[in-house]
Amino acid sequence: MTAQLSHRVTTTAIEWVTLNVRGMCGARKRREVFDWLARSKRLSIVCLQETRCSSAADAFKWQQELSELDSDLESMWTFGNGVSGVGIVVRNTFACVQWSESLLNGR
Repeated sequence: MTAQLSHRVTTTAIEWVTLNVRGMCGARKRREVFDWLARSKRLSIVCLQETRCSSAADAFKWQQELSELDSDLESMWTFGNGVSGVGIVVRNTFACVQWSESLLNGR
């Protein structure tokens, strides 16, 4: 008797996009970007450029605003004076995310 092993391989396409938002300090602009992110269910990863996040308090506030709008989104924001700043948003149903806090100078 020969044992047959059966397995199923499931692949998931990773869909990602990068977007230059040209600043998100204003509540209205930030809400427009966050609404778009919440509607973009197909995207696994979104990289936002030129966010102009200027402080840790703003970065925390943005994380809270986004997670309140869509709890499936995890985000990390760089910040600093005179830097463009970036944001990385990952749909948490896609993968387990562990952030590194070693980013320097808003890059």
